[in-house]
Amino acid sequence: PNVNGKVLDIETEEPIENVVLELYEDDEFVERFLTDSSGTFDLEFESRGVFIFKECEIDYTLSAEKDGYQTINFHGQEPSMQRVTIRLVPIE
Repeated sequence: PNVNGKVLDIETEEPIENVVLELYEDDEFVERFLTDSSGTFDLEFESRGVFIFKECEIDYTLSAEKDGYQTINFHGQEPSMQRVTIRLVPIE
């Protein structure tokens, strides 16, 4: 599967670089990666499970973390179904 997308500031819609993204399969760590200078990321990885339309044996979590922003977690069963846009909320 492939997970890709962009991380933006929710207030300014500006891209955020060096956001730490972590991908988990069924709560097991798979990969850690960073967004680039334009806030984008692209990760291809080997899955342990077999995907079935609208039903999957594996749950995925994608976590996004950056100093000064609230950490956000996305949960799903098929991370490659669409491009992900993550909007982080600044901590005030």
